[in-house]
Amino acid sequence: DPSVIKEADSIIELGPGAGRHGGLLLASGTIHEVKHTPSSLISFYLQEQNKVLRIPRKPGYGYLQVKDASLHNLKHLDVKFPLGLFTVVTGLSGSGKTTLVFDILAKDPSLSKHFDEILLIDQPLPWAMKRSTVATFMDFYTPIREVFAKEAIKNTSDLSAKSFSFNSPGGRCERCEGLGTITSNLLFFEGRTVPCPLCKGKQFNEKVLSVLYKGHSIHDILQLTVEEAALLFTGFWALQQKLTILQDVGLGYLELGQTLPSLSGGEAQRLKLAKALVKMPKETSRTLFLMDEPTIGLHPQDVEHFNLLLQEFVRRGATLIVVEHNLQLIRQADWIVDLGPGGGDKGGKLLYAGPLPNILDTKESLTARYLRTEGY
Repeated sequence: DPSVIKEADSIIELGPGAGRHGGLLLASGTIHEVKHTPSSLISFYLQEQNKVLRIPRKPGYGYLQVKDASLHNLKHLDVKFPLGLFTVVTGLSGSGKTTLVFDILAKDPSLSKHFDEILLIDQPLPWAMKRSTVATFMDFYTPIREVFAKEAIKNTSDLSAKSFSFNSPGGRCERCEGLGTITSNLLFFEGRTVPCPLCKGKQFNEKVLSVLYKGHSIHDILQLTVEEAALLFTGFWALQQKLTILQDVGLGYLELGQTLPSLSGGEAQRLKLAKALVKMPKETSRTLFLMDEPTIGLHPQDVEHFNLLLQEFVRRGATLIVVEHNLQLIRQADWIVDLGPGGGDKGGKLLYAGPLPNILDTKESLTARYLRTEGY
């Protein structure tokens, strides 16, 4: 959060990217020193000239309406959310935002009249297992296995696409059951995860690993980043589409075999949105997205990527309602619903609902105050 960084005594910036593209020291020192370090990425977002505004879209497809909302601290609110637009719900922590969106609006049975699909996007992946990977979640591991099965046929092998699955017996290493690691339970010590002594961490048996595609074994493929895989699998349109979308949302650095529990909250959220984008029609989508503070922990550059993804959803006809504190994202919304003025018993009041720019005249709104401070 640039507003927090500006108050720091000392800053250490790593980068320039994530994953294999990170790990370098970009800048170190005071806010003044970092601002004048050419290699710094965050310095751009600490300058006033980086404010990029857009003209909000106007409502034109009707509204979702919540009437007399009084759950928890909400004070009998009547609120409208425009269809087909990007709405942010703002206010102090405890002001009633999550209650309004997830406890009331999300449970309204009338939503089915407007939408074919309702997606609640939050950061945790409670269902994520260590056998779930980026490739399996995005549904492109099957076509990759089929590519290897065709290579096996060329070599007169009896291996099938199933043989290249680390989740099924037949081609995987049965010592580690395709995980590449085992848990070493030593007396008096906590269990430690160590490379499988049989396959040496390569997940598959020797017969499967001997099949190559452009010099890569199936294990090698799982170690590739999304960016590297996109260069390797040219000519496979369906696979390329998914790899491209992952790059568009700023996840090109993830490895295909990276397990979902190892992802950060922000990465997990963008991964789920990328999958939704793959399935979504190019236009006239009847999808409602409800999101709870999706930019927590994201670098401002990641927020830019995330905003582009949200705008693409709206372009395709989806409706977005996002609970958010991040001013960088709030500034890109079409409509704002602001609750407050405080949290708990002092919150739950509707301070403003309407086109984003007009909130600046709402004197009671702290969101408006900070938007003015940031030069909106």
